[in-house]
Amino acid sequence: MLFSERHLTAYPEPTNRALRQVRLIEMSDTKPVRLDPMRNVMPLELLSVADWLVRADQNERYWRAIPKPKRPVGQVKYERSRQAATFAVPALVLGLAALVYGSIGVLYAVPVAGVVAFGLDKWLATDIAAKLVRDNDIDRGRYLAVKFLSEQMGMLPEEVTLDMVRKMAQDYPAEAAKANQAQAEAAARYDAAVKLAIAPRGGKGGTYTRGVATGVAAAGLGVAAYAADTQPAAYTADPVTTVDEVQAFEAAVEQDFGGFNVFGDVNPANGVPMIQGTPIDVQGNTFGTDGF
Repeated sequence: MLFSERHLTAYPEPTNRALRQVRLIEMSDTKPVRLDPMRNVMPLELLSVADWLVRADQNERYWRAIPKPKRPVGQVKYERSRQAATFAVPALVLGLAALVYGSIGVLYAVPVAGVVAFGLDKWLATDIAAKLVRDNDIDRGRYLAVKFLSEQMGMLPEEVTLDMVRKMAQDYPAEAAKANQAQAEAAARYDAAVKLAIAPRGGKGGTYTRGVATGVAAAGLGVAAYAADTQPAAYTADPVTTVDEVQAFEAAVEQDFGGFNVFGDVNPANGVPMIQGTPIDVQGNTFGTDGF
């Protein structure tokens, strides 16, 4: 995991969500090929991280002064000594009380030692929290984002410069628009295929089954196209789909979805098995209905 929860607490909530989105991106187990974002357009998830980093209003002087980013941990001066003093000073109070007043002195000194320990611990925790806020204000997400970008692009963290990040951020809007358009087109093809699948052809007579077969094949092609974001074959309203064609599209859908039936395995209305990857059961009913 890229992030520790302690390092997210000082950020505003929108920043926390952005950081957690980066954290959820799975890292590759193999060493990536070195990429050059100054010459090529990077994958969209990398561009989105760069765009977020630029919008966080980076400290240019910090980038130039510290080529390799440091983790903002909020460590204060003499932190280890102060941690030890949280226990040592109360123990010293108890020891002095025992030495001067004996056992009765220890009895009265216990509450005093507890208050001293609590005060020292609270003081140290407050200083650490304030230092972490200052560190995060200087870092502004740089350490975590650069760590992710450098690992994905096969670079060292110090090789990821602010100019490089800015160039990637400039590429982001155009690539995001392309991705949104492709997703919208794929969704439209999918919706059209589903409508084609559930629309009866040839009336309510015996040709309905062939019409359903045509719609099922079209829906399968639409699902496969939506999953792989590829152009499906041209659809036809002519109910001439054969069993072999239906089986072919079922195999394609199973390959795209890894055997997962996006419409469910059984029609809940009648308990009849669903045709793989379609909203149609083996009797020709749409999912959730029992008309046949």
